Amino acid sequence: MINSNNPDKEKTEELQRYLYDISFFTNPELSVIPDGYYGPETAGAVKKFQQLYNIPSTGETDKQTWDTAAAVHKHLIRNIPFPVSIFPYGKDFISEGSTNPAVFFLQTMLFLLHGKFSSFPEIEITGIYDKQTSDAVRNMQKLSLYPETGNTDKYTWNNIVRFFEHTVK
Repeated sequence: MINSNNPDKEKTEELQRYLYDISFFTNPELSVIPDGYYGPETAGAVKKFQQLYNIPSTGETDKQTWDTAAAVHKHLIRNIPFPVSIFPYGKDFISEGSTNPAVFFLQTMLFLLHGKFSSFPEIEITGIYDKQTSDAVRNMQKLSLYPETGNTDKYTWNNIVRFFEHTVK
């Protein structure tokens, strides 16, 4: 059994990686940073996982919880395509005037977020990083409490991708 009283850093980190990955496909409440520390966040994520999979909800990782998490993780990883990083290699950011495949994908995500949330500005998908795109990125940066530059650096890109993945399915 793994818990805060019986920590096993390697096993805890492996469990946290399972929960982190599973959270992207099932429930964001399962997300926990894989740091090897079985603290309140991990116990809470384990408890939520146990509730979702009809396991006695203790927040401790017994054999049944471990085996179920490993099986769910294996099933999801085998049956869900891996994401591909498409942020332009060697670039610090993309900005107005840029034209590359990443701009097309950025605009597609922003366009679909507008369809889900009317507070997101509507943009056209053109493949050209224009003022509309810059304004939409600035809006996302504002919501993320990040400097509102209108440029998409890796941090902004990752925030948009994470938000997109958790809300548009």
